[in-house]
Order: sequence, then structure tokens, then C-alpha cells
Amino acid sequence: MISSFSSDFSDLENALGYTFKDKSLLEVALTHPSFAIESPDPSKHYQRLEFLGDAILGHIIVEHLFNLFPYAREGELTKYRSVLVRGSFLANIGNRLGIASFIRMNEAELKAEGQSRISTLEDVMEAIIGAIYLDASFEATKRIVLTWYGDVEKALTELMKQDNPKGNLQERLFQMARQEHTINYCLLKTTGPDHRKEFEVEVFIDDKPYGKGFGSSLRKAEEAAAREALIAIEKERPKGEDLTN
Repeated sequence: MISSFSSDFSDLENALGYTFKDKSLLEVALTHPSFAIESPDPSKHYQRLEFLGDAILGHIIVEHLFNLFPYAREGELTKYRSVLVRGSFLANIGNRLGIASFIRMNEAELKAEGQSRISTLEDVMEAIIGAIYLDASFEATKRIVLTWYGDVEKALTELMKQDNPKGNLQERLFQMARQEHTINYCLLKTTGPDHRKEFEVEVFIDDKPYGKGFGSSLRKAEEAAAREALIAIEKERPKGEDLTN
């Protein structure tokens, strides 16, 4: 059995700040695979739009950060991008916009409160971004997305306080593979005088090296290595691919 679903998107469009010309794009963006598989057309769900929206969002955020912080180094910009496109951040935006009640799922998923999962809200937000892009243009999509994000500098200040790259790495691996991975941080060397030491650490995931980090303390070096591993995973692996494959 599949859940009932209203085709009146006016409240959601008001929250999004965008009115679709082609309502079917928004409908697909809100359709979970569990709903589609029980419908006449099982291919009409949000995953393709999510794929597109993920790329569009990345472009928007990278361009905005590049212009907002003209003197920031690549590493800083990469760190900022990472926290701004993180699933939990997108899910918070989705909750603020009230999208959960519009997501189409089958009854089993609804009973499991699937529409409230961080991963689902992230996927749907990316799908909506992809849908807006197809319905309008890149510039229109950028304007709307940046409106959702609000004061990016203020958001980054708060997010960086909460930044936990080692925890984020562990969470990301579990999201991708739905299983535990062994993460080890290996101290490669320590250089410099006692009052100004620099530590070099390499992180291994299931005995495979994924990134090196440097820092004035062992903790900072491990965190830097974890950030590099997160970047490497995003670059090397298609979205959702199991690292064990």
C-alpha cells in the first residue's frame, strides 16, 4: 500500500521561494523509491534529480565561497564547502522549509518515520535543487539556494565550532556502506623543537591509506588527516558506493 499524497504544492512552493512551471518535476523530487516501485511507473522517483542537484549545489557553494573569501586558501575553502553541503546541514534546511510532510513514501517507510531521516531529507533537498535547475536556470537556482542558506559567514562560524572531522568520517563511512569500517590514525613523524613541534599523521581505512594531515598537536594532525580522507572519498567514490567493493 502507498500513502495518500496531495498534488497541491502551493504551501511548499511558498516555503521554497519558487513556483514551478512544470509541477511534475517537483512531484518526482518528492517521490521516494519505495513509493515509485508500487506505482504504475517505478522509475519516477527522486534519485536522478538528486544526482543532478548534488552537482548543482556543489557548484553554487564553491562559487559563493570563492567570491566570499577572496584570500582563503584551497584547504580552508574545501573545509567550508564540506560543512555547508553536509547531509545534516541540508536536512536542517529541509526541516525549516517543512518538506518532510510532502515526501511520498510507502506505508512501511512512513511507519518507520523515513521522511524524517537525515539521509532522506538530504536526498530530497538535492532533488528539489535539481528540479529547480531544470525548471528555471542555474542563476535562478543559485539565488534560491543562497536564500535558504542565509548568512553563510555566520552559519560557518557556528558550524566550525561543531566541526568534528573524525566523527564525520566515521559517520560518512557508515552512511555509504551501512557497516563498520576500521579507521586507524598512524603517527608518521614529529618534527621541530619541543616548543614548536609539528605532527604528521596518516589515516587508514581498512588498512588502505586515505589521507595525511599535519598539525601542531597530534589531535589537530588526526583531524586534518580525517578531512583529507573525507575529500578523497567524495572524489573517488560514486555517491553511495560501498568502500569494500
